[in-house]
Amino acid sequence: MTERVDQIVQTLIDIGTRHDRTPAQVAVAWILDHEEVTAPILGADRTEHVDEIFDAADWRLTPQSRAKLDEVSKTDRPIKYA
Repeated sequence: MTERVDQIVQTLIDIGTRHDRTPAQVAVAWILDHEEVTAPILGADRTEHVDEIFDAADWRLTPQSRAKLDEVSKTDRPIKYA
């Protein structure tokens, strides 16, 4: 893991701890909070993973948590679409 990825994961853990959510639930809520994402594709290998994802669908990030995740994941590289 790079230092940047480690920082993103730690932020997911910290926000999850504060809101009694798993890091995966925080990540899903963060994805769903992006209006440009119309259909997130999430892979679930086990029933527990599906339940965890559904639990995230009814929860919203606070504006502060969204801003923190956006900040730690920001990149200077332009996004290229094929």
